[in-house]
Amino acid sequence: MNYKSLILSILALFVLMTGVFSLYEGSALNDNPEQWKYTAVISQMMNEGEVLEKSEISQLDFFLYAIKFRPFFPASMIVFILLMLFVAVFPFSHRKTSWPVMGVYFLVFIVSLTVQPAEQGTALFLAALRYSSLLLCLSAFILIKSPTLFNGKVVNE
Repeated sequence: MNYKSLILSILALFVLMTGVFSLYEGSALNDNPEQWKYTAVISQMMNEGEVLEKSEISQLDFFLYAIKFRPFFPASMIVFILLMLFVAVFPFSHRKTSWPVMGVYFLVFIVSLTVQPAEQGTALFLAALRYSSLLLCLSAFILIKSPTLFNGKVVNE
């Protein structure tokens, strides 16, 4: 198993773990009926109306609740997913196509700056998204400028 497969499998494990932790943190929505009107948006669209029972709440609404009120694990999950994409795609791209990849990460950073969060948890989530996309953009830029890896192999050729 080469180092890239090992890194991808470890990142996939982290994505899975943070996803489970996010669902657990978001399941607190069941105990907070006052938030059903504001956070159970997907369930309201699926049920075509107001959510009246715990059983009507969608699993995706748990993620929304976790993003709003306990954003550590959802933000970590997004960071790990972005890292997985970066590790899986970037070495196969050539220098000419690396600039658009870096541009997409930079665009995510700029868009996250324009969003004004209404709650504290959303602000922390957006801050994590900003800094992770900025770090990925910076690492893409460094790899574009210096295409050698740890052992001297050329990555982008």
